[in-house]
Amino acid sequence: MRFRDICIEAWRNITTGTTHALRWMLVLLLSTGALVWLDATTIRAQLQDVATYINGGGATWVVNAPGRIDGAACDALAETDGIIASGALRQSVERPVLAQLPSALTSFFDATTGLLGLLHAPTRGGVAATDKLAAQLGITVPGVLHTTAGAFALDAIFSFPSDGRDASLGYAVISPADTTQPFDDCWAQIWPSDDTKQRLLYLAVLPAGSNDLPTQFAQLNPTLAASYHPSELFQHRATNWTTLACLLVGVIAGIAATVTRRLELASALHSGLSKNALLKQLLLETLFWAGVALSTATPILLLSAATAIADHTQVALLTMRGPILGTCGALLGTMSAVLLLRERQLFIFFKDR
Repeated sequence: MRFRDICIEAWRNITTGTTHALRWMLVLLLSTGALVWLDATTIRAQLQDVATYINGGGATWVVNAPGRIDGAACDALAETDGIIASGALRQSVERPVLAQLPSALTSFFDATTGLLGLLHAPTRGGVAATDKLAAQLGITVPGVLHTTAGAFALDAIFSFPSDGRDASLGYAVISPADTTQPFDDCWAQIWPSDDTKQRLLYLAVLPAGSNDLPTQFAQLNPTLAASYHPSELFQHRATNWTTLACLLVGVIAGIAATVTRRLELASALHSGLSKNALLKQLLLETLFWAGVALSTATPILLLSAATAIADHTQVALLTMRGPILGTCGALLGTMSAVLLLRERQLFIFFKDR
C-alpha cells in the first residue's frame, strides 16, 4: 500500500469509530493528567515552603558586632553570587518619641540602602516603618511621621512579623544612613544555604578592641531550620515516580487499543496487508488520539504551572514530561502489539470470539 492509502485508511477508521479514538484519548488524558497533577501539586507545595522559609527569615543571617560593622563592605556582599541582598543596621543615637503615640515602645534605627532593599522597603530620603506601626498610626505611603525630633517623610512600609525574629524591629522606624560611621549588625539573605557564603559576613566586621563585645552570628529567625536543602527534598519527593508511570500508562493504553482489535488486524494480515503497512496505519491512528490527549493537556498544565509561586518555566517543563512520555508510550505499546501479532492467530481469535 502507498503511504497515502495508509493515511486514508487510518482516517477512515478514526472517523467511523473503529479506532475508538475518543475512548483511548480519554483514558490517556485522565490517567496521565491525574499523575502529573499529583506531581505538580507536590512541586508547587515545595516551592511554597521555600518561599515561606526565605520570607520568614530562615535564609537571612546576621553578624552582630556593636560599633564594628563596615556598612559599605556589608552592602558589597550582595554582589557575591548566592547572596540575594545584604545591608547594615544600627540603633539610632537619637531616641525621638512619636507625637501620636508618645507611650509606644518605638525603636529607631539607621540602615544602609542594602538593608532597606533586603526588607523590601526602599526609600527616597525618607524613612521606612513596620506595617504594625503604620496601622496603629493610621498612615500610608506617602505619609508623615511626627516626632519630638521633627517630622519624617514616610516612604515605605515593610512587614516584620513576630514569628521568632528580633522583636525590637516589630515597631520600628528605619532611616537611611551613610556608611561613614560603623554599624552594629550586618544582614545577608543567602540562597541556597551555603556555609562558605555565611562566613563571608565576617568580612564586614572591623577589628575588635579590648573592650568590645564578642562577635555573634545567628539566623534572623532561629525558629526555622538552620540547614534547609530543598533540592534534596525535590529529588526524593514522594511523587518522583509519576513521570515513569505516565510512560507505563501510555504503553498499556497502546497495547490495549491494539489488542482489542486483534481479530480485525489478523484478518487484515490474512487478506494480504503487509505487517509494515499495518504498523504504519496503527501508529497513525494512535498518534491521532494520543496527540489529541497531549494537546488537550498542554494548556491545562501550562495554566497549572503559572499558579506556582516561582520557577514557572521549570515547573511547566517538569509537568509536560508526563503527557509527552505518555504519548511516546502509547506509540511504543501499539508498535509492540502489532509486531507480536501473527496472521496464523486469526482462527484462534475467531474461536475465542
